[in-house]
Amino acid sequence: QAWEIIAYSLVNERLGIPRYSLARSALDRAVAVLQEQGEWDGEAVKIEAANVAALCEAARTASYAIVTQRAKG
Repeated sequence: QAWEIIAYSLVNERLGIPRYSLARSALDRAVAVLQEQGEWDGEAVKIEAANVAALCEAARTASYAIVTQRAKG
């Protein structure tokens, strides 16, 4: 039974759940640096940041949907 628990944990760990979180943190840091440097004013930069944030949110949602689906069997 222990192996089943370990295998289940490893499968879900490989879904990439931490990756979207790391990407979002990197985006937040990049935005903060751009704001500090006064380079956050451009519309293109804001649009690109919004696109990346949307991708991070989509990855988060997809990861949780997969975990839920696997938990249901």
